[in-house]
Amino acid sequence: MPDFKYSDPELGMKLSGVADYPQIAFEALKVMVKQTGEPVLKDGIMKKGVLVRHLILPGYIENSLGVIDLLSKIEPKPLVNIMAQFRPEYLARKYGLSRGITREEYLKVIEYAQKKNLNLIETERWLRWL
Repeated sequence: MPDFKYSDPELGMKLSGVADYPQIAFEALKVMVKQTGEPVLKDGIMKKGVLVRHLILPGYIENSLGVIDLLSKIEPKPLVNIMAQFRPEYLARKYGLSRGITREEYLKVIEYAQKKNLNLIETERWLRWL
């Protein structure tokens, strides 16, 4: 269950000090998916495949749309959990992250992911969060 945080190298550098994050994460995910194949769920439990988590950052929706673009290029498609629970803690405010995401931001990302035919899970759960 890997995370995919950034599609924007500048944002990766700013927030985590890793400008090459998008390229390396994308290549690693492709290998994971190739090794595990198409996702298999049985009785709500994942038996095989990759589940990628992505946490939307408030004010950085374009980053999330870029993550979706990259994930949509992976075949077979992994399961994707687009998460909404960002909370500004510790040094977050220093980087302009002073609030949680809005329902509208979440819906924009989800709708884009649906247009890209991603295999989404738990979207209703996150909508209840907002």
